[in-house]
Formats: sequence, structure tokens, C-alpha cells
Amino acid sequence: MSSYKLGDYTVPPADTFELPEDSVRRSLVEGCFAKLVFDEAERMWVKITKVVSEGVYEGELDNVPVCVDLECGAHIEFEWKHIIDFIPVDVVIEI
Repeated sequence: MSSYKLGDYTVPPADTFELPEDSVRRSLVEGCFAKLVFDEAERMWVKITKVVSEGVYEGELDNVPVCVDLECGAHIEFEWKHIIDFIPVDVVIEI
């Protein structure tokens, strides 16, 4: 089983990037993509496959990791505080 730590962005990081509003991060829906930071090293996209409760999600890794011991398609459980960016479902284009 892979071990990783997700970055906690309850408070925005100083002078590095802007976070979406907390209310938006808490209300994403299935099909959206959320960008998470793994092990303070790698930013990757996760497709939300299940909304467990408000601000609590399950998803599928949509990148091929370089620094983190995971594979594309890995099951990821995360919360709103881990999300640094998102792509709304109405913008997502399946290829």
C-alpha cells in the first residue's frame, strides 16, 4: 500500500499561489478535477468520483507521478483543505 501525505491548505500559502474560495472547495461535484499537493513535492490532478459528504471526496489520480509512489488511477481520499485548484465539470473534456 502506498504512503503519501497531502498538503493542508486551510490557510493560503504566502506569496506562492491563490486558493479557490473555501466555499467552492467544499462544494465540488463528481466529475470535477481537483489539484492536490502530494508529499510537499508533486502537484497532481485527481478526478472526483464520489462526494462522501460536504468537503470530503474520493477520486482517481489522473497523473503519472514522478516523485510519489503511486500509479495513475490510484484511489485517493481527500478533503476540501487539500485542494489548491480545480476544473469544474462543465469545462472537463473527456479524450
